[in-house]
Amino acid sequence: MLRFTENAVVQKLDGREKTWPIPELLENPEPLAGAPLAERNAAMQQVVDMAAEIFGDLSETARLRYDFWKQLKPQRVGTQQFKYTTKVVDTYHWQLTINSEGLFYTDISGEFDPTPGKVTEQLFSDFWFYGPCRPLPDLHTRKMLVAAIRNAFLQAGSPASYKHFTLFEYPAPSETLMRWEEGNEKASDFVIVRPYGIETGRKNWYDGLVYLKFLSFEQFLHLPETYTGREISPAIRGEIEQFLRPHTAPRPTVHDRPREQPGPFFSRDEHYSERE
Repeated sequence: MLRFTENAVVQKLDGREKTWPIPELLENPEPLAGAPLAERNAAMQQVVDMAAEIFGDLSETARLRYDFWKQLKPQRVGTQQFKYTTKVVDTYHWQLTINSEGLFYTDISGEFDPTPGKVTEQLFSDFWFYGPCRPLPDLHTRKMLVAAIRNAFLQAGSPASYKHFTLFEYPAPSETLMRWEEGNEKASDFVIVRPYGIETGRKNWYDGLVYLKFLSFEQFLHLPETYTGREISPAIRGEIEQFLRPHTAPRPTVHDRPREQPGPFFSRDEHYSERE
């Protein structure tokens, strides 16, 4: 449940309350996380009216989010559905649906969730600025999603309309699996670079795999480092950035409107899985 005050939104979730000041709502990834997407969309558009009074005090990041939610008309986003696979040792099946409420990733095979069929929701602005929150290997699909959201903008060429995450073809994987592990025989943290993103997790001798998290390459590059997991140290981050650097292009500016053409899709088989 959400309650609006003069300069904040109060969210009641699991018996506790969190107060979101307007600047925080416009700066943080996953604002109002835990609320239904339709409710979050409506709240963010109401926040735009509240933020107009303090626009001069907002950071550049907050101003871009302000412009995004001011320009976006979610009802203009038509429903589309995409099915695809990822592969480690086993092949995993995914379904992504975009509609007027946001993006819904269905982990059909249970690659990252213990219960097959788990649906992960993503707010439009989080996809726009940070990229997909679950595997989405195909560049053409990512471009189609960007186009679908951009077409829902009230005004083409607004400050946020070409400030989406960097679109790039994922690099062909290296011969050597990029994997780091730190800890001991009782408990350890690990980072693994897959062809479609980055896995981080923790395991111990008693439970085995305790948790498994996923970062798309786009989220790794665009999210603040405080949101990308404590397991990714500066040294590991540098190696992954070096691996991705040749394949990423500079972020387009408002005046640069590139013609986005679909590119080829690279994939490979892996020979290691934390689930073995």
